[in-house]
Amino acid sequence: MEAAAIIGCGHGPVERMAREGVIERRPGPRGVPSLNRASVGAAGEIWRREQSEREAARRASTRRHNDPPDDGQVWVSTDLAALALDVTANRIRQLVQVGRLPATMCGTKLWLRRDDVERAAAARAFARRADVR
Repeated sequence: MEAAAIIGCGHGPVERMAREGVIERRPGPRGVPSLNRASVGAAGEIWRREQSEREAARRASTRRHNDPPDDGQVWVSTDLAALALDVTANRIRQLVQVGRLPATMCGTKLWLRRDDVERAAAARAFARRADVR
């Protein structure tokens, strides 16, 4: 179907738009129905706008799902906390699980307050310095 190529979608959406009246049907040669090219072009604009709106909504919902809490605090990911504490991200998750580091889950991501990570890093540095003496 040429209409699908013009719009940039599959045959199913073209048939649905024709059924709904978005694309105008016209009589074609030898009694075979055809689609009005101008209405196909207009439907293509509608289709692309709807697709971009759907994609923007999908991106926005995904972004909100894994973003840190929005409470005025500065939050860091497990990877950044691991760098600050010179351990692995898995070790950060273990410390959170046993309650040695407070954290919050947002979606599928674990977030730690920067203040808590800095405090833990300072305590770790102090403990290392005390071990050297």
